[in-house]
Amino acid sequence: MLDVHPPHAPTHSWKDFFIHVGTICVGLLIAVALEQAVEAMVHRHERTELIESMHAEAQSNLPILQDDFAGAYTFLSWTQTVIDQLQQATPAAGNKDGIIAVSLPANHSHQGLEPSRAVWKMATAKGTIALLPENLAEVYDRLEFDAENCDKAQDRIDIVSQHLDAIEARIHQRIQPGVTLRISLPERDKLVDALTEYKATLSALANATVKWAATSDAILHDVRSRAEVRPYLERYEASAPH
Repeated sequence: MLDVHPPHAPTHSWKDFFIHVGTICVGLLIAVALEQAVEAMVHRHERTELIESMHAEAQSNLPILQDDFAGAYTFLSWTQTVIDQLQQATPAAGNKDGIIAVSLPANHSHQGLEPSRAVWKMATAKGTIALLPENLAEVYDRLEFDAENCDKAQDRIDIVSQHLDAIEARIHQRIQPGVTLRISLPERDKLVDALTEYKATLSALANATVKWAATSDAILHDVRSRAEVRPYLERYEASAPH
């Protein structure tokens, strides 16, 4: 803060008075200009740091997301195969109890990793989002939208998984690759319904993950608007398994 002191010698004329006042005003203007310059430099540094952090996070997340949606689509195919086998299974000849035996196909297990969302959340909490140009903030907001959709889809999968856990508890068997299920026809029908619901929620998660990956890739290529993200979304969605 600038300290303003009275003159050490008495003012003898209006000229001296105005010179003194002018000196004070110039000093204040210089102080304000320096303060604003320092603040602008700090904001520019924070903006650059945020953009670089978003790039670094996207670069770290992209291979994780690509691996996650590839694994999700593989498991979607496995789930559909299990549904088809269950629906086509019939009790063996002479089986009066109506029990069917279904050997579930083997499948490579996939342990997905959780991508990071820390940078945007911290920027929101600190208010540094306001330092970004509007078009770039919209791109990053689109990324957060895709990430949030992934979280919502994962929450729905967790709920549906509880239904499958309840069925496993009733039939005393695990529904996993390589096992042979021996269940009644009514149990089969309930399992098919639960697996169909699970497949729908897993498909939603896979699609949301594809979008998150596409937007991350777009950020790595320095897109400057939401419109420029669209080709990445279209390319990723077209190349995803169906």
